[in-house]
Amino acid sequence: MISVDRTKPPKAGPPKNVRFPDYQETALANGMRVLSYNRTTFPIVTANVVFRHGSYFDGNIPGTASMTSELLTKGTTTRSATQIVEEIESLGGTIASGSGWDNLSLGLSTLSRNFKAGLGVVQDVVRQPAFAGDELIRLAEQRI
Repeated sequence: MISVDRTKPPKAGPPKNVRFPDYQETALANGMRVLSYNRTTFPIVTANVVFRHGSYFDGNIPGTASMTSELLTKGTTTRSATQIVEEIESLGGTIASGSGWDNLSLGLSTLSRNFKAGLGVVQDVVRQPAFAGDELIRLAEQRI
């Protein structure tokens, strides 16, 4: 058995040579930054909408960012949660939302040929979330 002295931190190894893909950055008229890169290995497009709001901004109501992100895909003013999922799945894609300490995000992955239609659903989810009372109550009860 090898004995390890845990009273001292281990020595750092040599830094890894990490190469990030070349990407393009565009600023839209509304101020939104769009970062993109092209990888043609598969006919799939993945997009993430990231907001600078996470649990750090919950203030006196812990869990607000987490519940907000989860409720995003649970219905809009024009689509039910089931309609959102069925529409995205019919496009060969997935949709998911989540939050972290400093961000809230919504992700879409779909076949390239269906990206525009999938982005239409994402637009609806981001711009017209329903935050329906019954969904909020159901989610709160699950967490309790």
